[in-house]
Amino acid sequence: MNLRSQRVTVQDLGDWRESAVGALGRFLSRWGTALAGAVLLAVLLSHVSLTELARTLRGAHPGYVLAAVLCGLLATAVRVVRYGHFFPPHRRWLQLYGVFSLLRLINYALPFRSGEVVALGLLKKRGLAPTVAETSAIWFVLRCADFTALFLLLAAAVNLSVSTHAADPRLQNAALALASLSLLAVVVLPIVLHWAIRRRVVRQGRGWLARQRQAMEDGLQKLQGHRALLWTMVPALLVWTANIGMTTCALLACGAPISACDAALASVIVLAFNLLPIRPPLALGTGDAAWAGTLVLLGVGTAEAIALALGVRLVQMLVTAMDGCIGVAVPTIDRSGKD
Repeated sequence: MNLRSQRVTVQDLGDWRESAVGALGRFLSRWGTALAGAVLLAVLLSHVSLTELARTLRGAHPGYVLAAVLCGLLATAVRVVRYGHFFPPHRRWLQLYGVFSLLRLINYALPFRSGEVVALGLLKKRGLAPTVAETSAIWFVLRCADFTALFLLLAAAVNLSVSTHAADPRLQNAALALASLSLLAVVVLPIVLHWAIRRRVVRQGRGWLARQRQAMEDGLQKLQGHRALLWTMVPALLVWTANIGMTTCALLACGAPISACDAALASVIVLAFNLLPIRPPLALGTGDAAWAGTLVLLGVGTAEAIALALGVRLVQMLVTAMDGCIGVAVPTIDRSGKD
């Protein structure tokens, strides 16, 4: 009896240890990045005076701020139209916009861009996606198109830059190479995945796995042909042009001492950096450091670059908050309309 009790105790200790390790890992991934970002932000703030920061923010041009807000909302609207082409919302465009506005808020607030997974579940829950399996196939290819568009715009911005600090042909060549690889993924990936799924499965009967395979096939089928490629790539270019316009206007609103072309170059570099899955919640510290470092490379003084980075953050938070408010309000509007 004692031996049996001892075995149970040892097993329980093992389970507790695994649970503790898992909880510690979740804690570090969620809060460790936030703490590191807060420390990085504090270091940046130590290099700028409150007077200079207040002067930068107080002198913000309202016209440029309004243009930044409109560009940010336009980016979300184009995403909605692109998704709606593949999965028509049947007169529920406002609800679809609400999901994508929440996606912007979630991706901004959560670490590691984990909002992408949340968005797929939310689309399914609100009846705006047939299945997660079918939607995820198209979602992944659309993300590859986003990478292609961003890298193409990076190459164009480097070519148009008037700054000797950034006019490096190696950067342009690297951007074109990455854009080519991403475009190859957009064109080839649906074909390869479709072929692989059809070859793999055939003896799965009518089970759950067979249904998921069929759903993925249905999604990949929507990506076949030149029309689908146009609906994938053209909106991606429009989305990222709008996002670059938003942050460029934010820089110009705060009085950045660089040309509009160099402001666009700084924007596309930082936006590309922010796609990496290493950002803490609210891009705390890392986004500000990326902005400050890029502006310093473009010839802006360190203190002014940090002040401009914080100004851009405030404009981005304004756009994200406005989009998020729309996303939160849309279900209420929908229910009142049904009543």
